[in-house]
Amino acid sequence: MTTVDRPNHRRATVTRSTWAFALAIMFLSTSALAKETSQNMALGKKYAISPRPGYTPCTDPQDTTQLPDGKLTEGYFWTQKGTVGWTRPRYATITVDLGRPEPIGGVSFRTAAGAAGVCWPAIVRIQVSDDGKNYRDVGDLVAMDHDRAGPWPKGYAVRRLATSKLRTRGRFVRFVAVATGPYLFVDEVEVLRGPDELLQKEPGGQPIGDLESHFVKWRIGATVRHRFENDLAAAREAVTGAKLDESTKKRLLDSLTEAAKALQENLPSPDKSFRAVLPFGEAHARVFRIHAELCRALGQPALSGWVPSTWDPAELFIVPPTSSTTAIEVHTMRGEYRAAALNLSNSTDHPMQVSVSFDGLPGSPTPEYVTVHDVTWTDTIEGRPVAAALPEAKREGMGWSINVLPGLTAQVWFTFHVKSLPAGKHGGRIVVGPQKTPRLNLPHPPPGCCPKKKQLAD
Repeated sequence: MTTVDRPNHRRATVTRSTWAFALAIMFLSTSALAKETSQNMALGKKYAISPRPGYTPCTDPQDTTQLPDGKLTEGYFWTQKGTVGWTRPRYATITVDLGRPEPIGGVSFRTAAGAAGVCWPAIVRIQVSDDGKNYRDVGDLVAMDHDRAGPWPKGYAVRRLATSKLRTRGRFVRFVAVATGPYLFVDEVEVLRGPDELLQKEPGGQPIGDLESHFVKWRIGATVRHRFENDLAAAREAVTGAKLDESTKKRLLDSLTEAAKALQENLPSPDKSFRAVLPFGEAHARVFRIHAELCRALGQPALSGWVPSTWDPAELFIVPPTSSTTAIEVHTMRGEYRAAALNLSNSTDHPMQVSVSFDGLPGSPTPEYVTVHDVTWTDTIEGRPVAAALPEAKREGMGWSINVLPGLTAQVWFTFHVKSLPAGKHGGRIVVGPQKTPRLNLPHPPPGCCPKKKQLAD
């Protein structure tokens, strides 16, 4: 029996307004391109695909002929036979043979994502060649389309990635699409004719040899760009939705505009030494410092803490609650492992090194049956940042040291592994605070609100 990964169709809901929006965007995009380009030279031409498409619901023998046929998929994108789809590809190539060298003014790649675990492609590199062996890379269609039409839409959508800004030539046009998540889909590609004088010019772009040698660089560059775009958008949304006076909002939004320029000018080096640990350098950290400034404007203290639901994902941009009455309560038998979490927020302009310790529990301030983890924010292949890496926090003095960056929620993870304590209830407090600053004593439940002790049972 062969098992095929499939997006969860039950979670994908497409409303009539969503379709109307997507169709409107397609219409406007086509009209804009028509002003600068005309003939679709790929129509009906032969092409090659690698690797072989393997997403069963849309795979059929026509996958080798239908991409430049001028017919668009109707209905839910990845369940239609007019769509070509891959499951877990690193990247996919579609190489169109125009039959002879032609002037190229634009291209398009029609895809869909935003539901059922399907993510937008990270990049779609455009490459040209006269002989089908020696290619030159002339740009990333995803980046060019975002410059033209803005960032990815939220929710399910069909998008025709397109540009009319190419000024190149070639007989062979290769689309190199790099997947973000486990799926990649396309139902139509186009190669649009440019001015004839392009045939007399050099094709431009960077010579490309082995694709594998460029894959890491392209993948990292796309990841960084995606992270920057999403974080700037989330920070702007937090500012515009905050209950602040308009002058303060304008100041914060202007700061984010300046931060966006700095991000473009200070991209991390896209090589194998790159690590997807947030923030990606000083320019990225600036976005979170602006979020910290927002928290200050909303009256947040320099250091605040609250107890989240242990297994809920942490949020990247969040204004801490003004008060928290939730206590940490752990029920365990001897020899079992149990966990709890604590979130910390720094609303100052500078990183804050804090100490975490216990007061009142057996073995305080550093019980030997508790392991403390300084949770690390990392980006993922799906482009969703997660607080999931659990390096152990460094023991310093009478506590554990935790680094709390401005505006970036820090999570502290506690692993309890009790081996020898007597059965019964053992209560105490978690004490958090930097030097020369008032400490937080967590949790702070009002009398009678919730249990104050940790339960240890046989």
